[in-house]
Amino acid sequence: MPLGLLLISRESITSAQLKHALTEQSEHGGNIGEIVQRLGFATEEQVTSAVAAQWGCPTFNMNGYRLPPNIHIPRPLMDGYRILPLHCAEAQGRLLVGFVDAIHHQLLYAIENISSLSVTACFITPSSFAEALQAMTRTFRQNELVFERKISIPEMAAACRNYVAQSGAERIRFGICRDYLWARVFGSAQELDLLFRLPEN
Repeated sequence: MPLGLLLISRESITSAQLKHALTEQSEHGGNIGEIVQRLGFATEEQVTSAVAAQWGCPTFNMNGYRLPPNIHIPRPLMDGYRILPLHCAEAQGRLLVGFVDAIHHQLLYAIENISSLSVTACFITPSSFAEALQAMTRTFRQNELVFERKISIPEMAAACRNYVAQSGAERIRFGICRDYLWARVFGSAQELDLLFRLPEN
């Protein structure tokens, strides 16, 4: 169901308000969820709840919640996909990941490959995401390398081989996330994440 109609069915906005928002969208563009918030017709929580319902997922209230220190997703992926790792239950092999806009199944599969955890998706509000990411900026770990210059697949393989040799790693795992190849090197002392910008096809 389109987001606007879903908001009406949940009595978050009226038909007249949706018509007004659609007029705004046709004249200026933008996301209908952001427009109804800007116009004061619906709250951020109401829009997030409706988006979650579109995807058949729950919402997660982050008020006062501290993100777990035992799970890491590289910063460019969190920024690009607007996601946060919310809760890790290693004993059960499960990870909860919060999305802001939409669920990206390729990314979920990559996270599962890298972490060996079963990933469950939920939705969080944009403001919660922004606040958490800002707080995390001061505590980001250093063992993350991003290669923004596009290189060939053989060059990526050579770089991975070099970092495996340097760290004395026993294993390495891979995942593909839209614009990046994500490699995690499991060294003897710590893990190292490598992100390679994928060349265009």
